[in-house]
Amino acid sequence: MYFNDRAEAGNILAAELSGYAGDKVSVLAIGYGGYVVGKQIAQLLNCPISILYTEPIKVPGDGSTILGEVDQSGELTYNSGLSSGQLEEFITEFHNYIDQERIRLVHQLNNDEDSTNKVNPISLRDRKVIVVTDAAEDGAIFDATLNFLKRISTEKVIAAIPIASVKAVDRLHVLFDELHCLSVVENFVSADHYFEESLGTTGEIYLQ
Repeated sequence: MYFNDRAEAGNILAAELSGYAGDKVSVLAIGYGGYVVGKQIAQLLNCPISILYTEPIKVPGDGSTILGEVDQSGELTYNSGLSSGQLEEFITEFHNYIDQERIRLVHQLNNDEDSTNKVNPISLRDRKVIVVTDAAEDGAIFDATLNFLKRISTEKVIAAIPIASVKAVDRLHVLFDELHCLSVVENFVSADHYFEESLGTTGEIYLQ
């Protein structure tokens, strides 16, 4: 399934989630792409939206295997998609690298991003939280998001995603109370592949 842009995908998801109108709901977008999708949902439900910023730590020399995700609070959440043996081996071998990357990324997250849209945990307390991203290849970023939410008393956590791989959907069914995914793909390419307009051409609507 392909979309003209992320706003179109957001409108479709908003229609699916319209039953939450009037409830105590907040939209939590993961990154800029998630914000463009989530903004449509927040507008329909007339609820607040904020962004959780994260950055991945990848295995050195690999470039594709994600060890874990660092969130804006500095918390590192390891990728539960890795086996315990793999994770133990990586942590032992790359211990110093992981520590250095976490420090670097926390500094980056707290200096580069727009603080006016950065999530305040208090704003999610005792609410139904709709977690939105533009695409999901694996579940690492959702491990980090749920770890962030564990520190908050939420009523329900719902995932809303336009595109996801089979592997990601299998994990998301377990991780979330409810999942809305518009299209599941066997061979995931990249987030931009499924939208005719890339993030670069829609950047002006990110944080308006």
